[in-house]
Amino acid sequence: MNLQRLFKIQAELDQAIIEKKGLHGQDLLADRILALLVELGECANEWRGFKFWSEDQEPRTYKFEDLYEMPVREWNPLLEEYVDCLHFLLSIGNSLMEKYKFQIEYEMPFKVLHSIPRQQFLTVFARVNDIDAMDFAGGYESQKYRNAYEALLKDFFGLGTTLRFSWEEVEAAYLQKNKINHERQANGY
Repeated sequence: MNLQRLFKIQAELDQAIIEKKGLHGQDLLADRILALLVELGECANEWRGFKFWSEDQEPRTYKFEDLYEMPVREWNPLLEEYVDCLHFLLSIGNSLMEKYKFQIEYEMPFKVLHSIPRQQFLTVFARVNDIDAMDFAGGYESQKYRNAYEALLKDFFGLGTTLRFSWEEVEAAYLQKNKINHERQANGY
């Protein structure tokens, strides 16, 4: 997965949204952080493994016929939610890099702290909250923001590993969803 390419693609979508919605000059970091937390919750909901009260604790995938595109297509809601998270994660990274003047210039190694997805989800939630708390309090050196964001990236990609996604399928799903997001903006979403 080419992380630098994805940062650039996300910046293009973010810029299109800012222009279309007239959001120039607004600090959208807190909104992006909240959106990521919401999407992480939706991703956990699709994973289903924390639902101790349910007999059905496996992620769902669906196969359906799409007569216009191909005979049978598989839909993975868990991957779709993970990719929605990735959109906001990249957007947050672009915001932080611009606001606090640092760069992420290399491909991240993927860090799995926990082999249990529940624990990895909780770690990612905590990392997002760390960045929000730092931004709210302010006054930190640029390197601290970079370190916090890199830790979030590593743990988020570790979550993807724990959920057994290949980086090829994550990147392909991201690019497809990015295309849909551009279409939505063009059509008044």
